[in-house]
Amino acid sequence: MKVRVVVATAITGVLLAAYLMLSGAPPRVHFVAGAALVVAFWIPALLVDRPTDVWARRWRVLALVSLGVVTLDVGSTMTTGKKEFLDAPALFAVGIPAMIALLALHGLVVHRAARR
Repeated sequence: MKVRVVVATAITGVLLAAYLMLSGAPPRVHFVAGAALVVAFWIPALLVDRPTDVWARRWRVLALVSLGVVTLDVGSTMTTGKKEFLDAPALFAVGIPAMIALLALHGLVVHRAARR
């Protein structure tokens, strides 16, 4: 469990730092993006020990990733006040596969690190 937490925190930190460096948004938007990243990646990463765990625990992982994407969509709509018709479908079409791939990468790193 310790390796999973360390790797998940490191990946989350790198992604959030990259987002903060590239974004010019106000702090409330950064908070929403950080919360969505924690819900969509960090929490499901605690269920993943190997790359195959993403598929073995697919319903729990998919539910948490979807909740994170919904958090990002609703939170960004609330903080910016702008809503386009195709924002949510595009976010789901890109966000869920990207988080699943990132979780598989996380599982690979955890599996390799735990083997020693």
